[in-house]
Amino acid sequence: MLDIGCGSGRLAGILEDYDDYLGIDLSEELLKIAMKKFPSQRFMHGDMRDLSMISSTTFDTIFFIASLHHVLDEKEQGGILSHTRDLLNPNGRIVLLNWNLKSEKNRARYSGNQISENVLDIPFAGHSRHYYAFDLEILDALFSQTGLRIKKNIVSQTADNFIGILEK
Repeated sequence: MLDIGCGSGRLAGILEDYDDYLGIDLSEELLKIAMKKFPSQRFMHGDMRDLSMISSTTFDTIFFIASLHHVLDEKEQGGILSHTRDLLNPNGRIVLLNWNLKSEKNRARYSGNQISENVLDIPFAGHSRHYYAFDLEILDALFSQTGLRIKKNIVSQTADNFIGILEK
């Protein structure tokens, strides 16, 4: 399984008993934390916009856990998902979790942080980061471009996240 945007390895900890895990992240600092916390798992430095370093590998499951919202350009988002489709085994799936930055709670929390219609500037770890604010309609349109079957595109019970499952 492939964890794109693995950060400090939260998912790696949950999947620690699986020996086919590979986590990829752009942040070398977060990867160092992940490697220290989960030395039995494999991690690699890389950018989700260019996964050529693993293009000859295929996976049963590819995860994007709170990572795709860091890509602000909609065409790039579509390109990333289309490329990861090619990394799936037959009957493979992509599982996505994206923050619901447009929820009532988050709209109140981040009012005034809007840069454009779907981009927010949010303070994080002492600096600010830009995040793409998805909604179900945007995700449905994005998922429809991939050539994959949309198994789920829902809001979590707490309304804090969007959960998407795409199948080959």
